[in-house]
Amino acid sequence: MAARLLAHHNPETVASPWVNWNRDWQSRWTPVEVGSLWWIAPDGESAPPPPGRLRLTYHAGTAFGNGDHPTTHLCLEVLERLRPGEVFLDVGCGSGLLLEAARLMGARLAAGCDTDRSAVVDARRRGGDVMAGSLDAIAGASVDVAVMNIHLAVIRELVRDFLRILRPGGWGVVSGFLEEQREEVRRLGLPVESVQSRDGWCAAVIRPGADSPPRG
Repeated sequence: MAARLLAHHNPETVASPWVNWNRDWQSRWTPVEVGSLWWIAPDGESAPPPPGRLRLTYHAGTAFGNGDHPTTHLCLEVLERLRPGEVFLDVGCGSGLLLEAARLMGARLAAGCDTDRSAVVDARRRGGDVMAGSLDAIAGASVDVAVMNIHLAVIRELVRDFLRILRPGGWGVVSGFLEEQREEVRRLGLPVESVQSRDGWCAAVIRPGADSPPRG
């Protein structure tokens, strides 16, 4: 069928070199300071982190959360509040970068879950305690701090369970939505304490019991 349709149009074969776009993109990664604590660097970077900063490595692969996205940076900034000994959960953990950050902050347990099997494999390879599946994979969980850096459509589906797993006094971060979606997130009924934004993306700090208008 396609051959007949193209028969009178003199199709031309154009030769072009094969390009590994993923590798090309990763080759442009450079060390970056995030928040007041983090330093994210490529795997082959030999220089030590600046004084007072903790090193994270860009996570090359197909899973989300390589370390270069604005929402990842926003989540890392908020995670500076995490206290040693707390239990941390990343819903939709992707590459496992935030799990690594929570361990560096002294989390007693840093666990994650993801429906992407390749993400589960990647995060486990880096030492992550990761379960396959969504929040149903950890139905009985109870945590001090939880992060959900994910698409707004998924946030809508998981918001109730996300709040349920937070212990009394616990808090969370919901990210992955755009500036123009802030009102839609507000209508979900989340107890938003504050909202931070960067390059058009947002992260909301969630604290059950928060009853004041969100800052930011």
